[in-house]
Amino acid sequence: MFSKYSLLLIAVTVTLPACGSDGGSEPGNGPDGTQAPVCSGAGKGIAVGLSQLGDEGLATFELVAANPAPPEQFDNTWTVKVSDSGGMPVAGAVTFADTWMPDHGHASPKAITTTELADGEYVLEPVNLFMPGLWEITVNAELSDGTVEKTVFSFCLNGEFAITGPQ
Repeated sequence: MFSKYSLLLIAVTVTLPACGSDGGSEPGNGPDGTQAPVCSGAGKGIAVGLSQLGDEGLATFELVAANPAPPEQFDNTWTVKVSDSGGMPVAGAVTFADTWMPDHGHASPKAITTTELADGEYVLEPVNLFMPGLWEITVNAELSDGTVEKTVFSFCLNGEFAITGPQ
C-alpha cells in the first residue's frame, strides 16, 4: 500500500512540527516581516544575582556568574552558589544540572558537567541553549545528609539575534 519512501515522508511530516513554527512565535514571523519574540513573557527570567529557594526549602541557589550574560544561543558557562537554610555555603554537594525546553519537549544535545569551586560555588558547562525559546535549567544538589534539593531557572532565549548554526 505505502512504499518505504511514502512512510518516510509521512514520518518526517509528522515529526517536524514539534520544533517548528507555532503561528508567529519563530524569529522572522512578525506581522511586518521583522523578528517576533519566541516566548515573550514566558519564564521567570534570568540574571546574575538571581537567587531561588530550592523546592524543599533546604537550600538556596544563586546564579553568581554567567558567561555570556545574559545567556546567548549555544554554549554558556554558569557559576551557581548553593547555600543551606542558614545561608552557609554548601561545599562538597553532589551536583548535577539538566536542560529542558517544555514547549518543544526536548533537552539540549549536550550534557552539563558540574565542577566544584570553593565556598559552595559550582561551575556548570556547557549550558547549551542551541535554539531560541523557553528554557528550564534544573540544578540539583545532593546535600551531606543525602537529601536532594533542586531549583529550576526558567527563562526565554528569545531569538533576537542571528542564528549562525551549531557551535
